[in-house]
Amino acid sequence: SGGILGVWDKSLFHKKRTYATEHCLCVEGTWIANNSDLLFILVYSPQELSLKRAMWTYMAGIINCWHGEVIIMGDFNEVRNASERYRSSFHSLNAAEFNMFIANSYLIDIPLGGYSFTWSDKPILLKEAHVDYGPTLFRLYHSWFLEDDFHSVIVDSWNNDGVFASNSMILLKNKLKYLKQSLKDWSSVKKRAIEGDENSKFFHGIVNKKRRHLAIKGIFPRRLDYEQSCDLEGVVSNEEIKSAIWDCGSDKSLGPDGFTFEFFKKYWFVVSGYVINAVKEFFNSSSFLKGCNSSFITLIPKARKEKCLLFKVNFQKAFDSVRWDHLDDILGKLKVNVHKISLYGVGVRNTDVHLMADSFGWLGNNLPFTYLGVKVGNNMTQVNSWIEVVKKVSNKLSFWRAKSLSVGGRLTLIKLVLGAIPTYYMSLFKVPEGILSHLEKLHNKFFLGADPDDRKIMWVSWKKVLAHKNQGGLGINSIYALNLVLMFRWIWRFLSSPSSLWTRVGKSIHGNSGGLENHTLYRVQNSTWSRIVKATNKLKDKGIDLMKFCKLVISNGNVTRFWHDRWCGDLCFKDRFYRLFKLELQKDVSVAIKLQAPTVTCSFRRPPLSGIELSQFFELVQLLTSVTLSSASDRWSWTLHGLGVFCVKSAKEKIDKHVLVVAPSHTRWSKVLPIKLNIFWWRMLLDRLPTRSNLYNRGIDIPCVMCPNCKPGIKSRNHLFFSCSMSLDLVRLFGRWWNIHVPSFGDPSSWDSWFKGLTLTSFQKRIIEASFVSMWWHI
Repeated sequence: SGGILGVWDKSLFHKKRTYATEHCLCVEGTWIANNSDLLFILVYSPQELSLKRAMWTYMAGIINCWHGEVIIMGDFNEVRNASERYRSSFHSLNAAEFNMFIANSYLIDIPLGGYSFTWSDKPILLKEAHVDYGPTLFRLYHSWFLEDDFHSVIVDSWNNDGVFASNSMILLKNKLKYLKQSLKDWSSVKKRAIEGDENSKFFHGIVNKKRRHLAIKGIFPRRLDYEQSCDLEGVVSNEEIKSAIWDCGSDKSLGPDGFTFEFFKKYWFVVSGYVINAVKEFFNSSSFLKGCNSSFITLIPKARKEKCLLFKVNFQKAFDSVRWDHLDDILGKLKVNVHKISLYGVGVRNTDVHLMADSFGWLGNNLPFTYLGVKVGNNMTQVNSWIEVVKKVSNKLSFWRAKSLSVGGRLTLIKLVLGAIPTYYMSLFKVPEGILSHLEKLHNKFFLGADPDDRKIMWVSWKKVLAHKNQGGLGINSIYALNLVLMFRWIWRFLSSPSSLWTRVGKSIHGNSGGLENHTLYRVQNSTWSRIVKATNKLKDKGIDLMKFCKLVISNGNVTRFWHDRWCGDLCFKDRFYRLFKLELQKDVSVAIKLQAPTVTCSFRRPPLSGIELSQFFELVQLLTSVTLSSASDRWSWTLHGLGVFCVKSAKEKIDKHVLVVAPSHTRWSKVLPIKLNIFWWRMLLDRLPTRSNLYNRGIDIPCVMCPNCKPGIKSRNHLFFSCSMSLDLVRLFGRWWNIHVPSFGDPSSWDSWFKGLTLTSFQKRIIEASFVSMWWHI
């Protein structure tokens, strides 16, 4: 790819001859100002050193044969000293040969002024926009049919007399175009009224992504009989058009015009005449007019072809367009890239490593280094190893400008984006406590809408914000729980995928159990796997045992161990029937072999005696009578998820339930309210709003704590929303509006008791609840 382009001013330089090779372009001519011979050599050097040597030798021969002045310019892909390298490696051997070529050719390296580099790999700027996803496509949603005013918008827009055309197809296209614009305006007003500035242009530009839809083409039968041919060639009737539309699925993907067939079926009494005329116009003309492709199928050509319609694909031509010599050259060079080989030393001085690397033309680097996004050779238990992760989060927060987003937008970004930035590292390594607290502090500052260095009142503790909604929080989840769950997922893979290569390698190093049963049997104490197991065991010591939610589901019993695995109940049999386990001679026996034996005691060193042994034996026999084996394979099941598949979300909630603050009641959350109003409601129920009384209690110097409307009353939460004269007047107006009796309330609990006693439908109660919260928000 690429090439060399030489451009000159004819008034300054006169060309006589040009010749080129694969890597350089030579232009011979005369410099008009002094009538001297001048040779320009434009260079685009290859990467490999052997090809560079050949190019330098070729150019040296040209220079020696030329008797005039020589100017060489271009991209040499080489530097003369290490100071010219920026964010790339320096090869002293390559630089030495390059300097030798310059000296032997008696060339002078002219220093450049201005910027370090004058070239750019970026295309010409065609549009001054940071993000351009193309035009937004129109989409009709069936949920709009439930809106009360949607029907009137359709009828009024379709019956508008301002849309007209002489051709029926153009008229239908214009009608649909006008209807789409009307629906866009109607939808934007609806959406803006509900979600407010949470769906601002800035928020959409970061979070949302475009969806693309593919159209599925129909399949025609290979042959038609006489009746089918006559029917196909006959004039299409109104009933056939309607039948074809009704045969199409109502909830299928949208067409090119953005409308579904459910729309045409529901409003057939409005649009039927225009659709029928457009279809008949197509059958009469056998083509679509220009401008209709946005509304109809685009595979039919616009040109009028009365005789036939052909579709030809020449696959041979597609193959012939490949340069086989170039492809063969590329395949022949599939080898180790010398310029990307790095040499690292363990227990070797850095000077010796760099000397050896320079002798081979390699890169001499030091530990640690990054490979596929993960630090290699670094102690990830140290805080310094996580500085890059903290910088990524800080840079993302500085780009978002928290003060320009609503609290609902900030909450959404924390849940969907910020929590996913450090997951690549957290899935392998335990995050140090200092880094955890620092990341949580950054998240907290962003949620408050403050810069990292600003001091702002934190009305609700961050632990309560992180808690699940069932525990009185906002359901963000802590980074601590996410880190431990992502690490535990490797244990789940170790258990559920015993035949994978990764599991087999782990068992060869750490034993068949992987150190999960005996906490001290780690062959490599400081390995990544041992740290994962240690973190899981420490979590168990805190009262959170994730292993007990991993249960073996017995099928054929071939891979399940009878005594060691937890396959029946919450405890393994070696702990539940410990006295019988001491009598067992084959302690690693599988369930299948044990159940196929004549008796359970056939592998005991002696029969169970009276007392505890006999009672445990009878209990074990009673359990085994209900066990039946099948032909399927045994599998592991995650009991916290209904499908039995490991779920990160369920494990995070289990950990946060023990670690974070648990409120006596769950968070009230209304789906018909914007997120910012739900957060306001949550804070109001917790009495964590900046009222005058709360500011005074926190030591903030304020002129007066009295309510400006009701002088005798202190402006607290209960007074502001339930006792103030302004709020009482609004409540009375609200009761008249809904024609319900609204008594006086003293606090949120009394209001909640009244609300639960209303004898209305659930939908009406949701609307009343949202109306109250909206009223309190504006107060």
